[in-house]
Amino acid sequence: MMVDTGAQDTAGLNNRTTYILVFSQQLGPNLTYALQHNLGFEDDGSLRTAGDDAEWYGVCQWLTYKINDKWSAGARAEWVRDDDGARIGGVGNYIGSDKGWLGLPGFAGNFYDISLGLNYRPCPNLVLRPEVRWDWYEGTTNLAGELPFDNGNDDDQFLVAMDMIFTF
Repeated sequence: MMVDTGAQDTAGLNNRTTYILVFSQQLGPNLTYALQHNLGFEDDGSLRTAGDDAEWYGVCQWLTYKINDKWSAGARAEWVRDDDGARIGGVGNYIGSDKGWLGLPGFAGNFYDISLGLNYRPCPNLVLRPEVRWDWYEGTTNLAGELPFDNGNDDDQFLVAMDMIFTF
């Protein structure tokens, strides 16, 4: 469990509190299940309505099957609810700045994803993770009338991606 709380601005206002709770269970010699619950709220944190508080929460579940010491396969299902359009709007998005995503914030609704992937560990400190993923959204448009995917034109997307984790 992780809890984080504190002011989010230089005046010491806009207190934000978040927590993450993770449960993991070995279901067999090669199969692991994990469940994560997130919750957050921020005083005066709504980017859609000035002065309103913001709340967001979600659940993510994983099943991972260890094939051998180098390979494992996984499936993930996730749901995130952003009640006030405060958390989901783009990387580095901040009204009045030129940092990050240039669109307007405020996707108030439910985000879902389902993904399938592989984990390949060629050496102890490197993991390569290809995946296929489908995301969809049920909620309002942002302040510019845009949807979250396909340059503001769609409420779902299909991705083929890969990431790499290097630990040292």
